[in-house]
Amino acid sequence: MNISQYIHTISFIIIFKIYGSYSITVLINKNISGVIGEGGTRIQCSYIRQDATKIFTIELKANNETVATFLPDEKPRLTTKGRYLEGRVTLMNISKVSTEAVMIFNNLTCNDQTNYSCSIVFLGQNGRTEESHSEITTLNVKAPPSKPQYAAIVDLLEDESTTALQNRSVASSPNVTEISTVNQSTTSAIIKEGDTITCMCAGNIGKPPGKFIWQKYRHGEKIPMNYTHISTIATEVTDKCSYYGTSYLQLRVTSSDNQATIRCFIDSPLAKPYMHVEMKPIDVTYFGIVIGLLALVLLVAYGIYLFKRKHNEEPTNNNLCIVGPPTQQTGHCEIIAMTNDIDKETSKGAAVTIDDPRLPTSENLAR
Repeated sequence: MNISQYIHTISFIIIFKIYGSYSITVLINKNISGVIGEGGTRIQCSYIRQDATKIFTIELKANNETVATFLPDEKPRLTTKGRYLEGRVTLMNISKVSTEAVMIFNNLTCNDQTNYSCSIVFLGQNGRTEESHSEITTLNVKAPPSKPQYAAIVDLLEDESTTALQNRSVASSPNVTEISTVNQSTTSAIIKEGDTITCMCAGNIGKPPGKFIWQKYRHGEKIPMNYTHISTIATEVTDKCSYYGTSYLQLRVTSSDNQATIRCFIDSPLAKPYMHVEMKPIDVTYFGIVIGLLALVLLVAYGIYLFKRKHNEEPTNNNLCIVGPPTQQTGHCEIIAMTNDIDKETSKGAAVTIDDPRLPTSENLAR
């Protein structure tokens, strides 16, 4: 036997030993996902009979720990490591005709998101007990988003940055003060035409993380202005299998934005309809109204000033008529103007002829 024949023989023996020892194929389903709190998610372990003479057991492992065992024609059971699954899963066993062991989740939780694999212990044709393993698959637990927590005009803090939020992970549900670098405005500040306002929207955006979409409805308009380019900062909430999102919208307001409504809604494949919040209509003080009101005030003030000035300049005339000698039938009198200041009385000395027939005649005066 030459060297080449010897190498060929040795290779054949090695290949035979390998395939003889692992003469059964174990499969596990891929791309497993489910929604937290819901049921129906399945993990399936199956095998293809080849040279195996007897199947002893199938083990389902979660993160390399056996959580459930399936024995042919016997009741499957959870192991000590799998007690956290009690009451939440249904086990379907293999049999003489069924080659598939199944675990069905009735109530999926965040703890169920991990790596899973299957292994089979069987008796090979050589009379030896063998074990075969499947590939590893991952169960991805999804979470639906919630209605945005709030949307409001905020004041940015100049000494802090929002970029750190992009990679931050927290162990519990964060609140606004823990993850945001803004202060929510508590007073209704005056918004003038040309001002730039910053709006913030925050809340649970689910998993996979959704995105906040901004809309602006101007007064009297039914078609909104959409701001789809605004990014959402996602912060992982590890114990909820979800993400907390924040989004900022900056607007330079105009006079047309007076009484406009700003809306924030969540965009996610798991979102329910009408999951949005609206801000109160914004009041924009623009220069046209200001100038008009100012001109009106000045005009009224100037009118009042002219009226008072004219009233003050007009003398209070209490004219005294002194009737002259009774030489004329029509009567004669001399006007003396009486001013408010008695020390400044002046006599106009104006003589007027009174043609009133009711005046006393010379005859009546003599009497």
